[in-house]
Amino acid sequence: MRCALVFVLVAAALACLAPAMTHAYSTTYAARSAGSGAFAFDPLEIDFCKLQDAASHTAMSTSASIQEALQSAYQREGISGNIPLGGMTEQAVCAGTQCEWRWYRGLFRTTRPLFLRGVNYWGVNDDSTPVDRTTAVPGSYTNFETNYPRSWGNLSYWGKRLVVMQPSGKWVNTEVSTSFTHFLCEYYVYADSDGVNRLVPTFPGGSAIPFVSSSGHTYTYCGKKVEVDSQSRWILPKCNETFPWWGSLVIAVVLYIILIALIISIWCCCCIRRRNKEEKRRRNIIGSQYDNQGAIPTQSELGLSRRNSFRGTSIYNSYDDSDSDADAYSSRE
Repeated sequence: MRCALVFVLVAAALACLAPAMTHAYSTTYAARSAGSGAFAFDPLEIDFCKLQDAASHTAMSTSASIQEALQSAYQREGISGNIPLGGMTEQAVCAGTQCEWRWYRGLFRTTRPLFLRGVNYWGVNDDSTPVDRTTAVPGSYTNFETNYPRSWGNLSYWGKRLVVMQPSGKWVNTEVSTSFTHFLCEYYVYADSDGVNRLVPTFPGGSAIPFVSSSGHTYTYCGKKVEVDSQSRWILPKCNETFPWWGSLVIAVVLYIILIALIISIWCCCCIRRRNKEEKRRRNIIGSQYDNQGAIPTQSELGLSRRNSFRGTSIYNSYDDSDSDADAYSSRE
């Protein structure tokens, strides 16, 4: 029984972990020059890198390893000055924890994962001692400079909403109107393949994305059409939803209860069968014994019923009376 319980628990653990397994990818980088300069902030439009090469996008330091690779490429390409990253906040006003910093390029153009909340508040006029109002997001990587991201005073579309990387590798946020002459464009090298070129982009779950240059092309995800919202973000259909961990736990508990109930039922059936067999054997033994009342013949079987006994006795008495009368008559003679 203990082995069965261990097996059920291991199966449940594997069921919980299986949906989390996804295909990995690596990144490569290429430097691009913008000549007189180009803007990097426009969530609704294709970024500068993608205009140069449809397979690339503005770099995003989504992990420590990618940040290290990005810094190495920055130094290798001999770039100077700040370069834009594919991170921003969609809130035009940000003075506290209400604003959300998200990645929005590459595959994250549709999902826009959150990596930080809030800013360092510098006052209404941007001249006070900064107060840290940021909140970390579990599992997310950030590399902001001290007292960054910082708040901004204007209450309009313009503001320090764009994330950039300094030559030191640290991040700061800057005005969306900033123009850049150098970009580091990021390429994904995917583990998934369509069997042709071995370098196929994928959705976050690992399914391949068939990028097509035609503007009228319809994208599909697990055989279903991918919708687009008002901000050109993809809305993935629900087709590969992960099974909740508690569901596996419930299944494991139910299977364990069924197993215990089955064992108890089999044991009870065996006990009842053994008891019935013993009872039958006992009855057979009792029925074969000589002192069993069922084996003694009845009076009717022996001809000794009460009626026959009375009749026989009366006849016998009449015979005795006749003999007595005959003897008396002989004496008189």
